[in-house]
Amino acid sequence: ADAVAAAAAGRGDGSPAAGAPDAAPRDEPERGEGEHVVLFYCFREVDDPAAECARQTAQCESRGLLGRLLVASEGINGTLAAQTWEAMRGYVQFMCGDPVWRMRPGDFKHSRGGSACQLVFPDLRVRQVKELVGTGGLFADIPVDETGVGLLAPQQFHQEVQQLLEKQEHQQRHGPGAGEVDTVLLDVRNHIEYSIGHFEGATNPETRVFSQFPAYVRKILPQLRGKKVLMYCTGGIRCEKASAYIRRELHRSGDAGAAERVQHLHGGIHK
Repeated sequence: ADAVAAAAAGRGDGSPAAGAPDAAPRDEPERGEGEHVVLFYCFREVDDPAAECARQTAQCESRGLLGRLLVASEGINGTLAAQTWEAMRGYVQFMCGDPVWRMRPGDFKHSRGGSACQLVFPDLRVRQVKELVGTGGLFADIPVDETGVGLLAPQQFHQEVQQLLEKQEHQQRHGPGAGEVDTVLLDVRNHIEYSIGHFEGATNPETRVFSQFPAYVRKILPQLRGKKVLMYCTGGIRCEKASAYIRRELHRSGDAGAAERVQHLHGGIHK
């Protein structure tokens, strides 16, 4: 779904139909030497994060999974590694079929780690945290139901960026009178990540940590009013909060159509 109006039809939040059986991954990673690594996140209301930490620990230990999991009242964020795909597959099936998480196979990003002698993680650590992306509580008032909105598939995002670049090129050739560029492309990562590589036409927020992003948004808010806002980050999770925050701030400023115009790359550039 690429707008709030389409959110009800496909929020991308991993909700299967009622009574659906445990989902199996559709695109299994290539088999071979090395660990199987998955990165994932899921925004869900968790009534008892401490109990969920214990449940996640049991699920991972029973399959020999190593890695890092963060559990909060707003969901889960993690990176896990397994020596066999069968072990990882079991965990993915658990998260897809579990009534708490209801994830989809496509929500997991797969990669390959090191050999048995070069493990990605030395152990398993499952921690309860206040927020999945640390900001010192700056996004604490954004509810779970404001995430998973404005998602663009890679093909859709590519098309939007291409259109932006064409408009920018047209304006450069013919001058400001050739028409206003009605789209802003924001890199939600920090300035070091931006300097390593970014999409052409993207704006650098020049932040050092994610907690500085709200202040940046407030500074450029007048430039965002009435425009389409495209965003991307590494894995998608920062954009979930950033896009919700921008929608809220634009709405408060009187921009009633912001909900349909603020969008981000689903799953981030890693996917």
